[in-house]
Amino acid sequence: MHIRQVALVARDLEPVVADLCAVFGLEVAFRDPGVGEFGLHNAVVPVGETFLEVVSPVREGTTAGRFLEKRGGDGGYMVILQTADLEAARARLAALGVRTVWQITLDDIATVHLHPRDVGGAIVSLDQPRPPEAWRWGGPGWEARVHTDVVGGIVSVTLEAPDPEHLAGRWAEVLGFPPPRRAGTAFTLALQPGVIRFVAAGPGTEGIAAVGLASRRWGLPPPARRVHWRSRATVDSARTARACGSAACVSIWSRRLLAADFRAPPRGIGLLLVGRFEDVVLAGTAVVAGDGVDDPLGRLDGFVCGRPSVEGMRVAARQTVRVP
Repeated sequence: MHIRQVALVARDLEPVVADLCAVFGLEVAFRDPGVGEFGLHNAVVPVGETFLEVVSPVREGTTAGRFLEKRGGDGGYMVILQTADLEAARARLAALGVRTVWQITLDDIATVHLHPRDVGGAIVSLDQPRPPEAWRWGGPGWEARVHTDVVGGIVSVTLEAPDPEHLAGRWAEVLGFPPPRRAGTAFTLALQPGVIRFVAAGPGTEGIAAVGLASRRWGLPPPARRVHWRSRATVDSARTARACGSAACVSIWSRRLLAADFRAPPRGIGLLLVGRFEDVVLAGTAVVAGDGVDDPLGRLDGFVCGRPSVEGMRVAARQTVRVP
């Protein structure tokens, strides 16, 4: 089982999609008319063979709209995991009494969306594409729109909760995994490949806190590339990077996407924060790790869940794991 797609939710779809594509050098592959059934419109962006999706409500009374109100703004919404045996997963879910909110079986994919109250943290979808490398939700011909100059794929999802051990244990039970492993102050579930992490947060903050992207190159985008700032003004990404005081800036998800490109060696991890940050001037850093580090985000727990200042970013950058 591994992460195949992560959905983010935003009040305003297009600026967020534009930021993601500009910062990470990506391209929209598909806009799925089928999500209109849920009162949404969307954009699906391939990241290697994985996908980032952004959804936004187009009518009142949607699950996504209620999520935006509950979380206080834009953020992570759904984790879509690819499995090789959905029938076994269905049997396990039935035995646990986990409800499904939507399911479909097609010639090339079978999908089950789990009730978020029965799992916690996010909407979870279990999908079995046929053949395994196919992905209907990426749209026809998505392979031609893959760009990996900057990032090569989604490698982790971090969830925050007041009781991360309990949430990790529930996810392990639902997904049929061994008990979660403790890694510092976090709890982890190992995927093949990838990792799901669970970190502590205050009351009312349960949800996706970060998405880890495998970085592919050093360097910043051209200075002319502009990204959206929290106040709807724009800020030059190179200037933002200099303000961070480090070589490891990253794109942020806040009330809206705050974006600054990041510099990280190949084999590194770029961190896309999707938590709630209300009083932040700049809000991001990246952690860089080699192939042998199985918990590359572990040093950033406080940063992920807190409200960092520029100085906090410098501290986090100094703590970054660097592997030659």
